[in-house]
Amino acid sequence: MRSPLRAARITHSDRLAAQQRITGFARFSGAGLNLERHAVQLLTDDFLPVGTKLARWARRFDDSLSMADIIQANRNAWTACGLQPVSGKTVELTASILGYSLLYRYTDNFLDRIDIFDEGKQRFGERFRERLRGERISAGDGREASLWALVELIEGQFSREHYP
Repeated sequence: MRSPLRAARITHSDRLAAQQRITGFARFSGAGLNLERHAVQLLTDDFLPVGTKLARWARRFDDSLSMADIIQANRNAWTACGLQPVSGKTVELTASILGYSLLYRYTDNFLDRIDIFDEGKQRFGERFRERLRGERISAGDGREASLWALVELIEGQFSREHYP
């Protein structure tokens, strides 16, 4: 069942107003922290659009993702995107960054659950290890199907042939 908060449609003007508030806050914070103009521009012009795009892609991938799941994925994506300029690349959300960023929802968060017994976690770890080694095993459930699809996103950009 969808949350009543998610059922509400956000209009284009609402989205723009929210982006302007966030951008204004980033600029205000940047000035308060004495950040260089380039650093503030990186936050507002590069990282915010990455977060917006990740949220859209993530919802298309799995519409049951919570806001907490998307924020967690954004932290991972922003870290990866923050490394792109260091290697001379443009900041952008790629399929592999999306795949990597969403992995935690299906791996670490599952392993952190106290209602899952060690045997289930052990089995999950063994199957996930096989998949990461490149084995083409069938997904045993919906979580594995999502997880395998995320690994495929990464493999689509970083082929096993070139990145074993």
